[in-house]
Amino acid sequence: KEMADQRVEEKTCDVTIIIGEKRLNGHKDLLCSRIPFFTVLFNSNMSECTSGEINLSSNLCAFELTVIEGFLDYAYTGRLTISEDNVQDLMMGAVYFSIDLVMDECYRFMIYRARPDNILSIMFYCRTIAYNCMDDVFKYIDKNFVPVSFTPEFRDLSVDDLVEFLERD
Repeated sequence: KEMADQRVEEKTCDVTIIIGEKRLNGHKDLLCSRIPFFTVLFNSNMSECTSGEINLSSNLCAFELTVIEGFLDYAYTGRLTISEDNVQDLMMGAVYFSIDLVMDECYRFMIYRARPDNILSIMFYCRTIAYNCMDDVFKYIDKNFVPVSFTPEFRDLSVDDLVEFLERD
C-alpha cells in the first residue's frame, strides 16, 4: 500500500514507463519483484537500464494502455480486474511480460466461462500463445460432446484436430 501511494504521489519513483504520450512512474525493485520482464530488462545491456525510461510504444509491445496500467496496478496491489472484454489482452500481455500468475488467472477465468460455443475458441487462443490447456478442454468436450459437436467451430475443425480428439483415451 505504501509503495502504491508513493507511486501515485510520484515519490521515490526511479523508472518511467512510456506508452504513446502517457508516462507511468514506478519503482524498479518492486516491478522486478512482481513482473519478470522487468528483471530481464533491467539486468540487460539495454539503454533502459541506465536511462530510467522504458518505452513500451514499439510494435513489439503493442498492448493497450489499460493492459499495462493493469499490470502496474497488479504489481503494486496484487489485484487485477479480469473481464470478458479484457481477458485475452491480459493473457497475451501476461505471456509477453512473463507473469505466470496472471496467465493462470486469465485461463481460469476463461475455462470457468466455457460453453459449447466457445470452448474451441479458448483452445485455439491458448494454442496461439502456447499455453497448455488441452487437459481441461478435453475434459469439457468429453462432458459436453454433443452440444460442442453442433457448433460451427467443431464443423470447421481441421482433420488433425479431429483426429486428436478421436485418438485420445
